Amino acid sequence: STGLTWEELKERCPPEIIPACHNSADSVTVSGPPEHLSKFVKLLQTEGIFAKEVNSSGVAFHSRYIAEVGPKLRKCLERVIPSPKQRSSRWISSSIPESAWNTALAQSSSAAYHVNNLLSPVLFKEALTRVPENAVVIEIAPHCLLQAILKRSLGPSCTNVGLVKRLHPNNLEFLFSALGRLYNAGLQPKLNRLHQKVNYPVARGTPMIAPLIEWDHSTEWSVATFADIGSQRSGECIVELDLGKEEDQYLTGHTIDGRVLFPATGYLTLVWKTLAKLKGKSHEDLPVVLENIQFHRATIMPKEGTVKFAINILDGSGDFELCESGSVTVSGRIYVPEDVEKESLELPTTAVPSSDSKLLKLSTADIYKDLRLRGYDYTGVFRGILQSDNKGVCGELAWENNWISFMDTMLQFSILGQSTRELYLPTRLQRVVINPSRQKQLGENEGVPVHMYRDIGIIKAGGVELRGMKASLAPRRQQVQAAPKLEKYAFVPYDRAGKTQVRT
Repeated sequence: STGLTWEELKERCPPEIIPACHNSADSVTVSGPPEHLSKFVKLLQTEGIFAKEVNSSGVAFHSRYIAEVGPKLRKCLERVIPSPKQRSSRWISSSIPESAWNTALAQSSSAAYHVNNLLSPVLFKEALTRVPENAVVIEIAPHCLLQAILKRSLGPSCTNVGLVKRLHPNNLEFLFSALGRLYNAGLQPKLNRLHQKVNYPVARGTPMIAPLIEWDHSTEWSVATFADIGSQRSGECIVELDLGKEEDQYLTGHTIDGRVLFPATGYLTLVWKTLAKLKGKSHEDLPVVLENIQFHRATIMPKEGTVKFAINILDGSGDFELCESGSVTVSGRIYVPEDVEKESLELPTTAVPSSDSKLLKLSTADIYKDLRLRGYDYTGVFRGILQSDNKGVCGELAWENNWISFMDTMLQFSILGQSTRELYLPTRLQRVVINPSRQKQLGENEGVPVHMYRDIGIIKAGGVELRGMKASLAPRRQQVQAAPKLEKYAFVPYDRAGKTQVRT
């Protein structure tokens, strides 16, 4: 085997050596006596040309050196092929030049044709030029010798399949794998030919194969149906939530005054996802701006059963309404900005206060103890404020790839620092900017800096900016007041009650 072209070898081969197989543009196999081949291979190697000997058991195939076996082979083949079959349109001969395909020798699979195939050079490269694109090429041979050449010559559009591989530990398994690849390529192999004919009815003890075949239900796919198309209006999306489902159980952590309320930021996320669906994109790749958001009423999530939200977005204006039980729950406007970076204000940031600062540094436990006294019983992912100062100016939030809980912790942060301990629920947001590309730059295990600018009513964290939040006082349910919690127990002697100092 050499790395020269067919024309170069015709000029360089000595009289004793013959170009035998034209494999590709730069791969040609030569044939001849072993001693002459060894000298020729060494000569090419000294010139830096690829050349190596191929083990052919000392037989110079496809050359004049085996011409004497031609008559004997033809006599044997005529007994095996008494009635030669006519050549089909898919039969591309590699032993007869295309210019001679109309001759009698090339018209049938006769004994004379196969003898000529053994004695003549193999024009494999010329034959491959007739293979169309997207073809399925099957190599029927004792070894997949031509797979590398087929892949280089035919390109990625063709499927190349070999049936047998030399030195494979289980060639029956290799054959079945090849049949599977043919099936994946669109062919229909007749697998019933691989076993004996089945006589029906089968015996009573014959095992069934149905239990051995199982469907893979690990992935859920949204399937469009005609009913969905007829029932939905333009820009409408129906979302069902059920606290009994694993993917919705995290919402139970948004408990306020003893009831599980659907988060205000959950409405915004549903509208955002609906717009992304209408545009055929993932919401993680779609920056949005929401304006003039009105929260008309809260939605209580039941422990059992589902809650359905209907989201409608007008195509022209971007105005949206989110309805539940036929009533409008949230309304506003949403659109995709041309440049989301220009939608947010560049404001100065301050660090989380250190121990010697005038402001006190609060931990997660301190923060949610204070919020619990106000009526906010957050748990799970909704306990996302990692630290803050006691004025609610700057702090850190947790980012756990959950947009609803992350933006809700931003609203929680705005409550800190207020002197009143009343229960408030958001009723209006002037503007919300969501930049998912900036959010992707954040690490899951790192705290996200959050800053509250109370003078202008803006809170910023990661890729989210909330502006102009208004809240209204919500009545408390006195019957759900939890029992007092004893935090410290100290013994004070009665005889020195006025002078004793308690140190903790």
